[in-house]
Amino acid sequence: MIRIGQFNRLRVSKLLGFGAYMTDGTEEILMPTKFLPEEIKEGDNIRVFVYHDNEGRPIATTQLPYACVDQIATLKVVANGAAGGFLDWGLDKDLLVPNSEQRFRLSIGQKAVVWIYIDDKSGRIVASTKLNKFIKDQITGQECDYKQGDDIEIVIAETTTLGYKVVVDGTYWGLLYKNEVFKPIEIGDRMDAYIKEIRPDGKIDVTLRSSEKNEVEDLGQTIINRLNENNGALPFGDKSDAAIIYREFGVSKKVFKRSLGMLLKEGKVQLGDNSITLVKK
Repeated sequence: MIRIGQFNRLRVSKLLGFGAYMTDGTEEILMPTKFLPEEIKEGDNIRVFVYHDNEGRPIATTQLPYACVDQIATLKVVANGAAGGFLDWGLDKDLLVPNSEQRFRLSIGQKAVVWIYIDDKSGRIVASTKLNKFIKDQITGQECDYKQGDDIEIVIAETTTLGYKVVVDGTYWGLLYKNEVFKPIEIGDRMDAYIKEIRPDGKIDVTLRSSEKNEVEDLGQTIINRLNENNGALPFGDKSDAAIIYREFGVSKKVFKRSLGMLLKEGKVQLGDNSITLVKK
């Protein structure tokens, strides 16, 4: 069965002047000429994305959308119309966010965090900014396979009084606290993160930092590498400003000082208020 809004591997069943018919062995859809790879021939199997044309008919394309059906995405608003807002999702045909699926009025040029899905009534691919309809608020005991420190991917969805509401692995809501953020982030940003805690109520707290021990050890190696690249000396130390430390190393001042302490204890460096010197052996 050909999957709408997803990538499919289909075979060229017939080449015509206006395109090619593609089949999975049971269904057949058109791929217009402008999407056909050069030197394509009948019998070739190619990976295509399937969506609807302006008449609502399924068509295949070799263009690559920024996201598929049943995925979260951050997309730019390119137009507004009577039916709703339109997003650039990498295809010739823009993606509709119906008026009824907008939590707030979309403005041209803004980036919107949306869920892409197939509307039950129309059968069309559309998007929604009402993420609560698609994202789970908590993990149940039966489905929880996360543990503290696990790698995850998050999308920054909205701000809260405590920090940021994020979507974890495209499935669950999570919370990123303000005091866990040491760099500028914006709504719609997609980034790597870690499970900080699964609370008793099944809700997820996340952090941008790996476990502190690993982070300290990783930074220690980074500092040694930087020293070797800079003739054994760096102009940073205990008295360096936290903003400078984050700019240079991407960590908090606390983690930086712990890494320096570890290297000092191991006899690898000598420290000044604003200097690190490699101990030559």
